[in-house]
Amino acid sequence: MRSRPLSFALAALILVLTGSPDSRAQTAPEPARRANAPARALPSDQDFSFDVLTYNMLLPPFLPQGQDQRTPLFAAQLGGYDVLMLQEVFSDYHRKILLRGLAAAYPYQSRILGRDRGFAQDGGVLIVSKWPIELQFQKLFGELCAGKDCMADKGVLYARVNKQGRRVHLFAMHLQSGDENAGVRSRQIAAVKQLVDAMALPGDEPVLIGGDLNVDRFDNRRDGAFSAMTRRLDAVHPAPADGGEHAPTFDPARNPLAGDGTAQYLDYVLHSRAHLKPSSAFNQVRPIFAGERSLSDHFAVHGRFVFDAAPARRRPGSFPVVEIFDGADESRDFVCGLALDSNRRIDLTAERKCGGASEHAFTLHDVPAGQVIRFFDSPNGSRDDDWIEIVPKRHIAARHFESFEQNVDDAEVTVTYFRRDGLDGDVSFMETSNAPPSAQLGAN
Repeated sequence: MRSRPLSFALAALILVLTGSPDSRAQTAPEPARRANAPARALPSDQDFSFDVLTYNMLLPPFLPQGQDQRTPLFAAQLGGYDVLMLQEVFSDYHRKILLRGLAAAYPYQSRILGRDRGFAQDGGVLIVSKWPIELQFQKLFGELCAGKDCMADKGVLYARVNKQGRRVHLFAMHLQSGDENAGVRSRQIAAVKQLVDAMALPGDEPVLIGGDLNVDRFDNRRDGAFSAMTRRLDAVHPAPADGGEHAPTFDPARNPLAGDGTAQYLDYVLHSRAHLKPSSAFNQVRPIFAGERSLSDHFAVHGRFVFDAAPARRRPGSFPVVEIFDGADESRDFVCGLALDSNRRIDLTAERKCGGASEHAFTLHDVPAGQVIRFFDSPNGSRDDDWIEIVPKRHIAARHFESFEQNVDDAEVTVTYFRRDGLDGDVSFMETSNAPPSAQLGAN
């Protein structure tokens, strides 16, 4: 987005004086639960197409900018895609209305990037899908931000979508705004690429990267930022569907909500060069209007990607993750997700996205056999207090545990709990390893 004259900080002051529209969230309709029915597999001799719409929706949490009038109009304009990558969905109240409106067409809905903390906002980024979301993960940029953007959780949201047996890997984001902050934005782009590389995704599956990247393609001759971005991401920006020139995604001449200023191209759906390449692709700017009313200050971008016919493959996921919850309901009680890197030791109380939570449940995704995971009451991983050890006997695609205080021994996993005075609600430290477990170490 372009810099706006009123910052998050001033907006926070207005919130104190006038009250937040999000105080109405208690009465807003809840989004529909995610559907679970598997999709019919795509024939192996049929080309595989995937359609993504990225859209900055201009739903700030505080300032009145027509959110009440615009939000109910979005759903009717956003059908017909496999996935939507959405940005600036900050307002809790309007987000609930939006997700409920989209649920029939997009029953699989990611969690919001980041979370609210007082006046500081979540990241406003969502992925909603026509097809099952098998895995989601988010990486926050933390202190890698500048100015008013630091009032929101900047980062990247990942989702692995399974369309009829074919996996597509999606990375959605809203990068740092402002020409003066190009260096910060460049480091955020490097952090995105670092995550893509760390996930070691299969080279024969598509990887798509999109959102409001705040890099103006039209200004590339002057600053080279667009070329640098695609080079750092090792990604391609497809041409428009008609083979002509790209139209602006931020266009004051055509869009009353964009205010004034220079037309810019800021919104993208890129594909990775290092992964499955499409046989054909385009990015087409799509103005979103309801009648004559523009619905956001940005226009959306439709990315279509067509891949040659290939058999769907059944393979285990390659990026192990644990999700932590403060209750047993996975759809409501999510706290944070952590990558299960080998030989990792982490103080959860110091982790920005996990700190301050009361952990009572967890879910494992894509964990290989033999990877050992331990959670501790002690903030330094001492075995003098409560702790639990989890050892998969075979690959775990997904498994939920409703408590940290349990023992399990079945065909899939061994879980051993070493009790002192209780672990639920007091998890402070996590470690991982590939070494054989010492099952009796620290036992009573």
